[in-house]
Amino acid sequence: MNKKRFLLTLIAILVALAVGAVLNSILHVPTAQAQALRTGLFAQTQAADKEPIAFIGHGGFFDQDGKQITLTLEFVARAQAWYRAKLSSTLTESKRAEFANLEKRLYANVKAEGQARLVVQQQLLDWLLANSKEISGDGRTVGKLNALKSALHWKIPEREKQERFKYGQEFKLDPEIEKKLKSPEFQSW
Repeated sequence: MNKKRFLLTLIAILVALAVGAVLNSILHVPTAQAQALRTGLFAQTQAADKEPIAFIGHGGFFDQDGKQITLTLEFVARAQAWYRAKLSSTLTESKRAEFANLEKRLYANVKAEGQARLVVQQQLLDWLLANSKEISGDGRTVGKLNALKSALHWKIPEREKQERFKYGQEFKLDPEIEKKLKSPEFQSW
């Protein structure tokens, strides 16, 4: 009897492992997202859990349906918030504290509004990307954030109804903000 019970238990364990492996391969939740879902931070900030930028290519940003996204300051702000939540949810407590301190120092004595504020936020996303071990190897996320950073070098309309975004009209950042962003203290990562 004991041998039969042992074999049945072993078979049940193997079946459970096989079912788990199949579900994992079907659902395939990346480790960073799984951790974020456990902490609840990522899930709370994600509207319908859809990444704002599905893919990039040929200088354009595309949504989940393959439609080109009209780049506006509103869209960039929403996208940055989504990526900030995604990246910060993977940080350890000590890295979260380090990030909060960095953010406080970066915004100290800086009056950044509109597109300038988004440029500063992009700097913080760079830090999050560099300090999020689980995401930093994700080339797609890195590419999307680098494309956003590149687009911020050009003047972006506030809303879609104003004018369409086009590369060519350079965005001039306040010299004091630019100086602060280029200081060694904020370039160390």
